[in-house]
This record gives sequence, structure tokens and C-alpha cells, in this order.
Amino acid sequence: LDTIDGTATAGEDYIKLSEEFVMESGQQEKKITIHVIDDNQWEPDETFFVKLSLPESEENRAKVGSKTVALVTIINDDEPGYIHFEEPINLVKESVGKAEIKVARVNGADGRVSVHYRTKDIEAVATRDYEPADSELVFEHGEISKIIAIPIMNDLDAEKDETFAVELYNPTGGATIGKHGRTVVTIINDDNYITMANKMASLVQVDMDKLSVTKTTWGQQFKDAMTVNGGDLETAKFVHYVGHTFSFFWKILFAFVPPTSIAGGWL
Repeated sequence: LDTIDGTATAGEDYIKLSEEFVMESGQQEKKITIHVIDDNQWEPDETFFVKLSLPESEENRAKVGSKTVALVTIINDDEPGYIHFEEPINLVKESVGKAEIKVARVNGADGRVSVHYRTKDIEAVATRDYEPADSELVFEHGEISKIIAIPIMNDLDAEKDETFAVELYNPTGGATIGKHGRTVVTIINDDNYITMANKMASLVQVDMDKLSVTKTTWGQQFKDAMTVNGGDLETAKFVHYVGHTFSFFWKILFAFVPPTSIAGGWL
């Protein structure tokens, strides 16, 4: 009995076997054990062959049947994992200059795998609102996270929020695309918020020498009213933008109320 390499290699994928075995009188079957090497690395299913032949001393006493070669397939059970976006929706303010999108590798991290990604226009237009991309991410063995950075064009023009998509495709190394194979990026235009907030703040710059502290405090009220999440757009979520839209009128109205630093808070 001899083993013969196929796509599997002796010494790397299995232990080579070349030996004689004896079947006693009346014995109809015999089990042969061939050891498979578990390397804990993902690789495609591999094959090798086992061949039966008679030693020269037995050629006149016995015969082999028609099936003298068996195909053995090594099923690889190491998991390379799924690759997907951590979030199906990403928000980025235009003034930041780039969108950083997190890509995760879950349910396995064996072996070196890769996945391609590309951008697609929705309302946002490539080269005008963002820099298009069509590239590849490579995860080394054990690596579970990556970041895709997409440059955002800051044109300083007041315009509505715009979106584009980023898609994952063509995974390699045994990995597959997970549940979030596509994410939508919303570019939040913060030019208008910043401009209007500064204009409103300038309206309360009265008597700077006497009301230097008051001017700053009252101006801050208008800035807070005009901006989302108190101006902290970096951590703002979708719910903050929705809340800001519905409460905008009341936020501006209350901003006209003098701060407590004026007249001891009696106004």
C-alpha cells in the first residue's frame, strides 16, 4: 500500500505511508490508518491517493480487484471567518476631511484572507464630494479589524447632506462576506451650521468691555442652538440629527433668553 500526492503534500498535509499488510485466511476486510496533519491554517480542501498493489511474491497466489486506487479528500475545518462592515450606516461631517469606516472579521481568523471594496454614488458624486475608491483589504492570520479611509471634499458651500455607498466584494482565502456587505456613508454638511452660528453669536457682541463674559455666554447659547449635539459632530449619531431638526425652533427661541450672567439672572 502506497500513498501518492495529489493537491495534498506528504509531510505537510498527511503522513506518507508505504507498507505491506497481511490479511489472514478468511479475513475479508482490513482498516488502514493514515494520519492527517492539522496545521490550524485555512486552506482549500486537498486530495491524495492510496494505491494497492501485490508484492512480487504474491502475484501467483492472489489478485487485486478493479479498484486499486482510492481518492482521499482532506476537508479543511479551520475557519477563515466572515468579513463585513461594523455598521450599515456611517455619518461623517464634511469638515473632517475623511470618512473612516470600520471593517470586521468575525467567526474565525485563521489564515491570510482579503476582500475588495469599492465606492458607489448615491446623492454624493465621486471626485466632487468624495474621492472614489476601488481597492483591497488584506487580513493577516489572526487579524480581525481594518479601517477604510475615504477622503471627503470640503467645498465650503452650503448644501444638503449627501450619501454614497461602500461595498465589499470578491473575498479570497476562504473568507465570505458577512451580513453587512454594504454600508451607506452620509456626508453631513456642517458649513451652514458653523456660518449661521457665528453670525448669531456676532449679534450679541454688545459692549465688549463691560460684557466680555456675558457676550461669550450668550453667544454660546446661539452656537449650541444652531449646532447638532452641542457642536460635537464627531460623536453625533443619527438620532441627534433627527432631534435637532424637530427641536430647532425651540432651541433658537430659548437662546434669546438672557443668560444668568446678565443682571444676576433676573432678566
